[in-house]
Amino acid sequence: MEKIKSFLFNISIQLLIYAIPLFLIISISISFYKYYSSIPRVNIKETIGEVLSYEKGRKRSAKIYFQHKKQNYFTLISDYYVIGEKFMVEYEQENPKANRVRLDKPVFLKDEWICLTVGYLNNYNTNYFKSFSSYTYYVEGVKFEKFFEPIEDSDLIYPNVKEGYNYLVKYWSHNPQRSIILLDKKTNKSLYDIK
Repeated sequence: MEKIKSFLFNISIQLLIYAIPLFLIISISISFYKYYSSIPRVNIKETIGEVLSYEKGRKRSAKIYFQHKKQNYFTLISDYYVIGEKFMVEYEQENPKANRVRLDKPVFLKDEWICLTVGYLNNYNTNYFKSFSSYTYYVEGVKFEKFFEPIEDSDLIYPNVKEGYNYLVKYWSHNPQRSIILLDKKTNKSLYDIK
């Protein structure tokens, strides 16, 4: 019995030795992320960025390119996005490598024909560690499922969004995979009425 108590005591000590530093590292990392992402930036400019390729590394990412003073820059975003998708990119005029892709601001050019349909919100997760969300929509009888990352503070911007409801979806007629769900446009129309 004494050996079991000693064994359990040693295990609990070992867990504390590893758990506390791990917890501290995670806490400090999150604090640094929140601190540095909240630093006010100066001379912010906006331009249009376009997904032109993917990069394979530890995790596959989409590369979104933008130009500043005739020089190309890129930044990595989730691979949920398809070649040709365009978003607003904010960057510092003196340091374009300090940038942020506004995934909440997709861009369709004036000559791109835009259509509307209804989408069903499958998943909506704004949790920091599980950030993927998805919706399903139909275009001319073809089913599409799109994954996306909710924007920062989306639970504050869209407080009434709920999984399992229908919302309007904007898509490009030449490539319906380029789409965005309009989380502020809930609809009573059925997904199947649109097919």
